[in-house]
Amino acid sequence: MKRYESRMNADLQLIQQRVEWVSEAVLDAVRISVNALRVGDLDVLHDVVLGDLPINREVRSIDARCHTFVARHLPAAGPLRFISSVLRLNIALERIGDYAVTISRIGARLTTPPDAAFSEDLVELTDLATGMLKQASAAFLSRDEEAAQETRRVSGQVDLVYDRIFRRLTAGSPDGQFRDRVAELTILHQIERVSDQAKNICDEALFVITGRPKTPKVYRVLFLDEDNALYSQLAAALAAKANPDAGRYFSAGVQPAAALSSELRVLGESLALDLTMARPRPLEPLRAYPAEYHVIVTIGAISSLPRLPFQTSLQRWALPEGDSPEASARMLAGQVRELMELLRGSETA
Repeated sequence: MKRYESRMNADLQLIQQRVEWVSEAVLDAVRISVNALRVGDLDVLHDVVLGDLPINREVRSIDARCHTFVARHLPAAGPLRFISSVLRLNIALERIGDYAVTISRIGARLTTPPDAAFSEDLVELTDLATGMLKQASAAFLSRDEEAAQETRRVSGQVDLVYDRIFRRLTAGSPDGQFRDRVAELTILHQIERVSDQAKNICDEALFVITGRPKTPKVYRVLFLDEDNALYSQLAAALAAKANPDAGRYFSAGVQPAAALSSELRVLGESLALDLTMARPRPLEPLRAYPAEYHVIVTIGAISSLPRLPFQTSLQRWALPEGDSPEASARMLAGQVRELMELLRGSETA
């Protein structure tokens, strides 16, 4: 092996060793903070807060080593992918350390130790999230594509457990316990975020191994108006025509009409829209988790809107106004284009 390649591999190995140290440190921090929280050990909780300082210093050191590596070796292909992924991985690991700090700070201020039910929920969620983090870090360090893919799928299980616990805690509690309920929900959110960062680590592992970037997200968008006879149908058809790969588009009405508007058929023909499956549909009950839609767009005034799931965002559009149906359609097309550019960027333009 040439001296240059030997030096480059040695530098890569050193960076990998330091990443492994940080991965283990933040994993321990989360687990220790949760265990200390459960038993009310204030000393350990405060130790976790201060223990985050050397983790942050090491993260900064890894960043510096990566930049030095690029300047020294001018890497390409695999080594370059690895270094760029480490820089992003570092951010995820540092945030996980911050989650442990937040858990510890909140835990040190709880008025009473967690009850048995919450403690059991906490253990279940923590075991899932930290197990996912451990597997994701191992997949990244060992370049194991299959392990990264498998670990990434666990995030759905974490979300289901988190949602179940969230609904139990928000079902109602005495006013005097409100502060502790908010604290517990915040703690749960920090642990759930550990799994999100672990999923990001899996994405980085797959990028290093395969060279393929993360697949762009496909957004599910529901266009909703009062009768689902014209504008909501038109918006969904316009979105499907202009951005077929960026999303899946649906329409519904709060009180659906008996038939589609005659204007819709005329506009569909003039704009070459696919309306073969179009018919007025009612708004079905919205599932809390996993949410059917990333975005719900209301068009014009509607008589009622159900409570939106936590993971669904709302956009309110006024009825498009134009001198003619064609002018209104152009205005609506512009709004649809702006929405998809917001969700996916200018690639959808």
